Amino acid sequence: MSIRLAVRIPPKVTKSQNVNFQYKWFQMWPWLHYSESLKGVLCFTCSSAYQQGLLDLANKKEDAFISTGFNNWKKVTGLGKHKLGRFQEHEMSETHRFAAVQLKAQKQATVIAQVAEHKCKQQELNRRMLVKVFTSVRYLARQGLPLRGHEDDEGNFWQLLHLREEDDPNLAIYTVSATSYTSPQAQNEMLKDFSHSVLRQVVKNVRNNGVFAIMVDGTQDITGVEQESVCIRHVDEDLNVHEHFAGLHEVPSSSGEMISSIIFDVLTRLGLSINNLRAQTYDGASNMSGKYNGCQAKMKEQQPLARFFHCSSHVSNLVMQHAVTTSPLVRDALQWVHDLGVLYSRSGKYKAIFKDIAEQLHPGTSTASIRPLCPTRWLCRQSAVESVVNNYGTVLESLEEMSMLGTRMKTAVNTVMSELQALRKPTVFETIFTDTSSLIVKHNLEPLRLPRLRKPPARLSGEASPYHANTAEEHFLMTYYQHIDGILSNLSERFGEGSKADLQDYEKLEQIITTGIVSFIIRCFPSFRLFAFVYGNFSSLCYLASL
Repeated sequence: MSIRLAVRIPPKVTKSQNVNFQYKWFQMWPWLHYSESLKGVLCFTCSSAYQQGLLDLANKKEDAFISTGFNNWKKVTGLGKHKLGRFQEHEMSETHRFAAVQLKAQKQATVIAQVAEHKCKQQELNRRMLVKVFTSVRYLARQGLPLRGHEDDEGNFWQLLHLREEDDPNLAIYTVSATSYTSPQAQNEMLKDFSHSVLRQVVKNVRNNGVFAIMVDGTQDITGVEQESVCIRHVDEDLNVHEHFAGLHEVPSSSGEMISSIIFDVLTRLGLSINNLRAQTYDGASNMSGKYNGCQAKMKEQQPLARFFHCSSHVSNLVMQHAVTTSPLVRDALQWVHDLGVLYSRSGKYKAIFKDIAEQLHPGTSTASIRPLCPTRWLCRQSAVESVVNNYGTVLESLEEMSMLGTRMKTAVNTVMSELQALRKPTVFETIFTDTSSLIVKHNLEPLRLPRLRKPPARLSGEASPYHANTAEEHFLMTYYQHIDGILSNLSERFGEGSKADLQDYEKLEQIITTGIVSFIIRCFPSFRLFAFVYGNFSSLCYLASL
């Protein structure tokens, strides 16, 4: 607008008056353009389209607005009520509209270019979303968390993606696309790529540091397949020791020759030269430490400088096991510690008793846990023994309370029979029958009714008429009683006085030991007679001494 105002537009001179150009027309019709050489205004849209050859198909071209220029300011506005001015007529003309459409089409790219541009943008978006998927898998792997659960959508992987969708809504669109790379197969492939990347970096550090050692140990997985774990040990330039896990490898047999061939294959795949191998560490099994056919011997055939060392931790454990077996006292003590740890881990009742007693004896302190002896992690055994020693008083009191609260088999059977007797009442059955009838109505089932009457054989019923229930409730009441009576008779038969005579004898012997009251049952056990005599006299002497 400033350029337009800087130019003085001459007026249109007529016989009667001079008509001036009004600069407000530039605002009313933005397509106006003044040409100083033509001393008139042009339609910028139409003239631009004409110069580019886009008006060849247009009809009724107005040269005044395209090439010659328009300067009859008197005809800009209409004279009559329904007559339009020249600017309005041109703006509504087909030529002007056609020129505007052609210029707009020229500014837009072709369809192929638009498709290519859209594809590039979509590829860039997919690339950024794929990075988020990779980083999510990396995070879960770094934290040692499982990716999938019982259902894919409930696993940690999908829950993490849903959380990240709140920060980037494009991720929600990407995860439902056809190629989102979020399937379990894609997750496994990502984990595999991460492991290869880490292993390549480890191997690079080993090669930079020169010589290295290998550590191999084997075990069976849950399916019984033998797998050998291979680890690499090396020292960096600052004399810091590094041990890295190189992978699990399945072996068809556990012979020394087969394991040594597996080790050579692993070193070849990792690009580590056998010439830089300086040490090998295994357990003391014959297939590993054998002088002639062991794995260490086969490795020395290829590299004599690879010295064999029996695992020091394994040797220490063997020494400790041998020392324990030489002393029955120490052996039994460690076994009791292990049994106590098993009891603590499996019995919730004992765990609760131990915790309550520990809080009473040592208020305000954390409760130590009693753990069984680990068969493989030898360093954990010391903490398990120390836990029992440090809480010895608590352990004794909890075991004593556990023995006092323990329920016996006979007591449990009597309790069950008492509960069943309490259920053998008409009022209890009425409640059950009412609830059952309500459920039948709720689920639109067939109502309870009497079964078809059957006449029993005369040899069983005699001349008397057989009994038949009058109502369905009466019929099922008899069935209910029969069921409970069957359980009671079976319990009485299997746990009664006659079937468990030997168990009752042992209970009486237990009472003799715990109370000191000698019963006549002792005569059935000659080996206990002297004990009963001595124990009975000793108890009497203690009682007299207390008086």
